[in-house]
Amino acid sequence: MSKAQNRLQAQALQEAIQALRGRQFARAEQIAASILRTAKTDRAALLVHAHALLGQQRASEAVAPLEKAILRGSDPELETLLGAALCESRRGADGIAQLRKTAARRPPFLPAFQELAGRLAKSAELTEAIKVIEDALALAPDSVDLKLDLGRLCLQANDRARARANLAMCLMEMGDRAGAEAALRTVVRGRPHLLSRAAYTMVVSSHGRFFFRPSDAAKFLQVEGAAALKP
Repeated sequence: MSKAQNRLQAQALQEAIQALRGRQFARAEQIAASILRTAKTDRAALLVHAHALLGQQRASEAVAPLEKAILRGSDPELETLLGAALCESRRGADGIAQLRKTAARRPPFLPAFQELAGRLAKSAELTEAIKVIEDALALAPDSVDLKLDLGRLCLQANDRARARANLAMCLMEMGDRAGAEAALRTVVRGRPHLLSRAAYTMVVSSHGRFFFRPSDAAKFLQVEGAAALKP
């Protein structure tokens, strides 16, 4: 392919990506398909094409091209998209199996864990979904996105105290100390047994606070009965 052809293809790909971002799925599909007619193994065009099909509720049409691409070599992003396409094609068991396989790969591809957890949550398997995100956090403990996912899942499971503690950690890492501390006060208000968890959240964050005595942390968080705690 000549330099001029490469340049035109790159421009077309950018147009397809912009169309996809603008949720112009039919347009994105059309442009990506035109690229794939001359460059059948173009990974970026395949990704745009598959996402565009999913955006039009035509996931079943994306399955075969993704399966064929994956046969050419391991690609966790394509494998995760295949899992999503299978789930959207009413092949939930196959999709979940594919996502579990991808999540088991190392180094870890975190979107595979997130997609798997989301699919499990949609199937009302909240306990399993939470475990998936916890497993991912064990591999990437600093991921704010995973902590937010865990917080949302805990809310769905009605574990509100745990959800707010995770939310507080995320807010702290994003620099919103005031919001994080307000969330922690909500957690420990009337539930002083959660003080240690709240204090830990503040200590481990790069934007947090450190207290020498439990009573200082309790006083700061306005825990009921703080005066009775040992210094």
